[in-house]
Amino acid sequence: MNKVRYRSLFSLNTTDYKGWAYGLKGAGYATNPNYAHRLIDIIECYELYRFDTMNASSVSKNEILNTQTVVPENASLHAIYMYNDNYYLNVRKGDAFRNLAKELNISARKLAHNNEQFAQFPFRSGR
Repeated sequence: MNKVRYRSLFSLNTTDYKGWAYGLKGAGYATNPNYAHRLIDIIECYELYRFDTMNASSVSKNEILNTQTVVPENASLHAIYMYNDNYYLNVRKGDAFRNLAKELNISARKLAHNNEQFAQFPFRSGR
């Protein structure tokens, strides 16, 4: 939101996935000339647009039952959940990749990479 080249995107409705796809391509987010079309195709193929307006009351009972707690929640550790064969946790105010990585016993770089936050740990030349 703070980058000038992406700022215009935030005037779009959050459910306008086509506008966002073309806007991201236009802002230089992707170099593939077919980026917007491919992104829209994926969203429509998997009907991902239905999650745009989802709230707690619109989540089906089956979706709730498919969510499993893998590591129980306690006061100091984050609970780890599994949904659709993917692990996730809910971050808290003040959490940082380095602290979460230590708790999860993985590298902060790997955690940031898996969460598409490459800028957190920029690659240095010679590595």
